[in-house]
Amino acid sequence: MHILSFTNGVEFTFDKSGGPRRTIVPPYQDYVFSNIQRIHGSTQPHLNEQLFRQSYLEARVPAFRVNPLGGKGERLLFYTGSGGYGDQLMAWPVCKLLHKLGYVVDVLVDPGNEPCWQELDFIRKTITLPAPLGDLYEYHHCALYEFVTNADGHPGQMHPTDNILFRMGLEPKTVPHEDKRVATPFTVLEQMSGEAWKDVCLYQLASSNPLRNLSPDATVALLRRLREETKLEWVAIADRYLPKPYYEVCEREKIEYKFFPDIRELMAAAVNAKMAVGPDSFMTHLRGQNLKKGVFYFGTLEPELRLAYYPTVTGIWNKAVCHLSPCHLYTNSFPPWCPTKDTGHCGVISSAPELIFKATIDCLQSS
Repeated sequence: MHILSFTNGVEFTFDKSGGPRRTIVPPYQDYVFSNIQRIHGSTQPHLNEQLFRQSYLEARVPAFRVNPLGGKGERLLFYTGSGGYGDQLMAWPVCKLLHKLGYVVDVLVDPGNEPCWQELDFIRKTITLPAPLGDLYEYHHCALYEFVTNADGHPGQMHPTDNILFRMGLEPKTVPHEDKRVATPFTVLEQMSGEAWKDVCLYQLASSNPLRNLSPDATVALLRRLREETKLEWVAIADRYLPKPYYEVCEREKIEYKFFPDIRELMAAAVNAKMAVGPDSFMTHLRGQNLKKGVFYFGTLEPELRLAYYPTVTGIWNKAVCHLSPCHLYTNSFPPWCPTKDTGHCGVISSAPELIFKATIDCLQSS
């Protein structure tokens, strides 16, 4: 993480699928920025020209270790900067455990991640980055984990929840599996909106990362087959970050898709739906954390790295078709050594539609 100050007031706009967030940083004031925010800002010449000072925050913050005698009401600021919405959910059990140990837990979040932390009774409040450096001085401890296992390209990784526990001095094996899941809390209105989806199956067309996706033709073909074979209502889910070919194939095949402009509405629908199918994504964790059935496919990672504590979720991983699987790629592009890079899609995932279909039928029949 970084401490930055500027000679003039500067404006930052950060965009996620839930919508943009706008922040104005006043002149000569020290603000804390996440690494990804610093990278985005460094590409804008007008911001670089107004940069006054910059430092790495880590050099000024002692590493946090859990007190074996308990938190004793001490204030703790927690941050996980890894990845997207799903990575936020995998950090919930850690914060809940810290709360049970007696810490007062606030959460530092990147813009757009705030909805993931709403209604959690073990969190006092959220603070959105960039934030004044002085705000951090109000805490007894800062537990800041900017890079967790989804920035790890080597084998031998830990599950992200276990990784954070390990780094704060707790032995992950001593925490029961059921304590590594947290059911999603909703307001009354959110729960009512979610219950409207209880007889509907959700089908995520693709994620924003091309390495995790079926091709546009393959994903639409699988959706059609599920609709025809199950005779259930399947709703295709999309967001504005999907590559353009997915929208084009849907329009050609007359497949309607739904956007959820409110991320909390998506969360309620995903938790309450009859079934969910798609790539490794936010919906994977919503289904798993709430012990709901789902089928999600993997290519670059072994499913256990994400599904270890989700007994109701089925991971599809046809690793036998690629001698490099799992390759643990966490970027958005294929490297030169990828055997299927020329197709634009992971070969492990491209080989999986039949497996996905059969697993989905099995899950529905066992419901």
